[in-house]
Amino acid sequence: MNSNKSIAVEFLGLPGSGKTLLCHRVAILLSDKKARVDEPSQLFCGCTRCKRVLRKSIKIARELILHPCYCLRSASAILRVRHKSTSDLFRVLLNWFVVSSFIRRGKSERGIHLHDQGILQALWSIAFSSDGTAIHTVASRLRDLMPTPSLVVVVEVKLSTAARRLSSRAIPNSRVEGRNLSEQPLLRSAALFEETRNLLDTLCTEETGTHSLLLQNDDDNKLEANAAEVARALEQLAGGTPSAPLPQLIRQSS
Repeated sequence: MNSNKSIAVEFLGLPGSGKTLLCHRVAILLSDKKARVDEPSQLFCGCTRCKRVLRKSIKIARELILHPCYCLRSASAILRVRHKSTSDLFRVLLNWFVVSSFIRRGKSERGIHLHDQGILQALWSIAFSSDGTAIHTVASRLRDLMPTPSLVVVVEVKLSTAARRLSSRAIPNSRVEGRNLSEQPLLRSAALFEETRNLLDTLCTEETGTHSLLLQNDDDNKLEANAAEVARALEQLAGGTPSAPLPQLIRQSS
């Protein structure tokens, strides 16, 4: 498999959709094919809180130094929407800088870079912590500046599936879980996810070079099949020869 290209991949879905697990499995499949592949978010896993803060601070500082205009525009756009709290504001703003840094690296360094949270998921997070206009406000102001991935894997599940998976987690790690899995935040999460998907349709253009792939991930037993489907799509994007024809779900809108 040709790993000389730079390919940034984002997995987009509701909390509990299986993004992270699917991302890990795709990484293993690609590694087995001798592809150059990494999961940048793993940099923050399995380390102490101090190390995690330090590593994120380095990413944020890099983004501020190398792309100051983008950071100023981002801050202005995110500040224009009404947030539930000041801590929420700073959390999503700093996360936006970290994710932007990762996606830029994924589009400039050789290899396949898999992100279980990317630029679109960060937009969803901003909207979830603020008012209903956040996705439109931020995206419209940053459309020509924000780094976009090469492939967005949309991981679709029913709301009941997401709730079931979230309730089975030993340690909560999403914004939705922080609200005790009540129906209202789950419904709001789903509505914002649809808005984010609508935005994706406008991003899939020849100019951005962004493709999308839709997966149904309600069945826990379909993990291997879905991971293999993503791996085949990436073989095509990397310029290799797919072992089987790709499904029609992968598309590049005009």
